[in-house]
Order: sequence, then structure tokens, then C-alpha cells
Amino acid sequence: MIGVKTRNKYTARGALNPTYNIRKKGANVAAIAEQHDAQLAWVAIQVIPERGILSAYFGTIAEIEERGERFSIPMRAFNTPNYECLADQEADASISAGWSNGGFGLSQDRPTTLDGGEFKSSRR
Repeated sequence: MIGVKTRNKYTARGALNPTYNIRKKGANVAAIAEQHDAQLAWVAIQVIPERGILSAYFGTIAEIEERGERFSIPMRAFNTPNYECLADQEADASISAGWSNGGFGLSQDRPTTLDGGEFKSSRR
């Protein structure tokens, strides 16, 4: 059984969205998985609507439980290398700018100036 979560990479305040809730408190999906002899897994998709790009990661509930997480997938830069990367900043025309919460414009990762035809990140 695989749960899929798609979230804006950045919060409305411009900070990285650090965790994605994957399990509802009180929901016993483990019992359902056991009935079907299935393992619980997840796919987390980070989107930057303003740029029309996504990154996607795969992992298991067992892996995040081993790290002490109970209901969320840690998505900080030091967490994501621990997951299987399915897509890394891939363009997807189906991503709508309307999905934006405005956070990318406030983030330190937004491109600010052109340098030889390419954007520079404002991250220092």
C-alpha cells in the first residue's frame, strides 16, 4: 500500500516545508496492510508551481518509524538523500501556477538575476 502526498516545497512564509503528514492519527492502516500481506510505503512529491517543477521521493513507513517519526515524512535537505529519488526538479506542464501558496517568491532558493542566461539563486 502506497500513500502519495503532494505539497508545495515551500510554506506560505517562504521556509522549506519540513514534513509531510502521511498517516492520520487514529487510522490503523497497518491492520489493512496486514490483511493483504502488504508493506506500507509512501511517495512524497515536492512541487514549485511557479517554476512548473517537481521532485519525488519514495520510502517505507518502517523506515521513517525507525528514525522516530510517527506521522510525517521529514523533507529537509539532509533527509531526502535517505529516500529513493524518483524525480529531481523535473519539469511538468501539468503543474499549475494556481497551486502556489506564494512561498517560493519568499524563499531563499528563488532565482533573482540572470547570469549568462541562467538564473542565480538568492541562497547565500
